Amino acid sequence: MIDNRPTSVPIWRVTEPSEQAHAPEWMSFHVLKEGQRCPLSVALQRSSYRQLWDGSGYPTRPNAAAVSGIVVHEAAEAVLKVLAEAGVSSLMQPTAMKVLKELGGFTKVLESSLGEFFAGQRNNPRFEQFRDDLFRNLHLKLPQMRATLQALLVSHIWAPAASVAETQQKKTSSLIREKSVQRTSLGSGTFVEIDLQDSQAKWRGRVDLLNVDDDGCDITDLKSGVGLEEHKEQLLVYAMLWNKDTDRNPTQVPIRSLQIVYANGAVAVAIPSQTQMQAFRTALIESSELVRSALNAPVVMANPSQANCRYCPVKLLCGPYWNALPSISGDEHLSDNQVRMIEARGDRSWLATITASASFPINQTVIVRNYEGGKTFWHELSVGLSVRLTNGLLSSIDENETPVINLSMMSEALFVE
Repeated sequence: MIDNRPTSVPIWRVTEPSEQAHAPEWMSFHVLKEGQRCPLSVALQRSSYRQLWDGSGYPTRPNAAAVSGIVVHEAAEAVLKVLAEAGVSSLMQPTAMKVLKELGGFTKVLESSLGEFFAGQRNNPRFEQFRDDLFRNLHLKLPQMRATLQALLVSHIWAPAASVAETQQKKTSSLIREKSVQRTSLGSGTFVEIDLQDSQAKWRGRVDLLNVDDDGCDITDLKSGVGLEEHKEQLLVYAMLWNKDTDRNPTQVPIRSLQIVYANGAVAVAIPSQTQMQAFRTALIESSELVRSALNAPVVMANPSQANCRYCPVKLLCGPYWNALPSISGDEHLSDNQVRMIEARGDRSWLATITASASFPINQTVIVRNYEGGKTFWHELSVGLSVRLTNGLLSSIDENETPVINLSMMSEALFVE
C-alpha cells in the first residue's frame, strides 16, 4: 500500500515538479477542456511532486463551493443507487420515504458523503491549512446542500431496479466504486457511476446514471451547479462512448435519451444522428491530438488570462502567470501579489515591496498582514525572501498611508527565493 503521508518539506517551498507529466494515454473530457484552455495548467496538475507526497499530481486545494458540489453529487448517486436497488423509480413514490428513512434522511447521507470526502483528504499536504475552516463552513451549508440534493432527485425518474450482474459485482467489491478488473456487459436496469470507453479513440468517461433495457439506453448527468454549454458537449461524449464501448454495450443498444439534471430541473439534449455523431467523434479525436501534442512539447505553453487563471489550482507554480500579472485585471475583492520581504513589523506584519501584481505598480511598498492565529508559513518569512501570495484582501491605507495586503483564510504562499 502506498504511504501518502507528506514529507517534512512544506508545500510553500516546493516550486516545481519532481517529474514532469506527459500527455495521458487515455483522454477524458476534463483533460481535453483544461488542455484547450491552458496546457501548462494540465501539465502542472498531473506532474509528480515526490517532495510533498506519494499521491497523484499536485495536491488539490479545496474550496467550499467546489466541495459542496462534490458532496451533493456523491450523495445523489448514493441515494439513487439504494432507491433503484429497492425497486423505487421516483422520489414521489411512497416507498421512497421508507427507503430514505432507513438511510437516515438526506442530511444523514450528506454528512456521510462529507465525512468520506474529508477522510479521503487526510494525506493531502495542501488540505490541512483549510480543514477546520472548511469543515465548519460546510456544516453551516448543510441545509442549502440538502435543498439542492432534494431538488436534483425530485426532478428525475429512473428505472426500477439495478441489473443482477452489476449488483452482484458491487456486492463482491470491498469498495462501492472500485473498478472491476473485467469490464462486463450491462444488462437491463439502473447503473450509477459507470465507466465507458472508446478503445480506438483512446477516450474514457464515467457516467453518473444509465438506465438500460432492450429498447434503449437513457444517459443522465447530474450537475449541482449552474448550467454551462460544456455540459451538453460532455453528454455527447458519453453518448459516443456508449456507442463505441464493445464491453459495456456489445449488442449496440441504441441511445433513447440524453439529459442533464440540475437542481432547478432537467434539460434534454438532442440525440445526434449517426452522421452527426461520426463528425463529432472525428473532431474530438483531432482536438485530442492537438492537446496531446501541446502536453508533450519540449516547452509546455501557458495561456495566462483572468478567465483561465482566476481559479487555476496551480497558479502559484506558474511563472508565466506571475510574469503576466501586470496585464491581467485583478479581482475587485481579492488580489494576487509577488513581494520581496523587507522587515518584520511586529508579530503579524511585514514591510515588503511588490515585484509582480495586478493591483500595485512594481516596487510599491506594502504591508503584508497575517490574521490572528493565521498562516503556518508566517514563521518562515525572512528578509529578502520572495513570496507569491494569493487571495489577499486589500485595505486602502494603514496609519502610515501604506497599502495593506491582508492574508485571508483562502490565501496561499509559495517561496520563490
